[in-house]
Amino acid sequence: MLTLELMTDDGPIVIREDDLAEITEAELRIFRISRQKLEHLFDECDELMCSVHPSERVRLCVAEKNGNWVVRLVRHYELTEPLMAGRA
Repeated sequence: MLTLELMTDDGPIVIREDDLAEITEAELRIFRISRQKLEHLFDECDELMCSVHPSERVRLCVAEKNGNWVVRLVRHYELTEPLMAGRA
């Protein structure tokens, strides 16, 4: 199951692939994305994650840039993950 962070005007929204069917049309309008485009982005994320080793600590972020939605991998850092704090 994939999870992505969709960057919106109100901040990031975490969406799990299993929850796609439950997202309402009103929510899609707020996010300013179509259901079809969101499904396409999950397909892109799936392809991108094939190149990631399980030990890599990354998350999928999707943001609109110049009218196009862009998928990118963002590394988790110790400062943003309390459970990793203090580990060498």
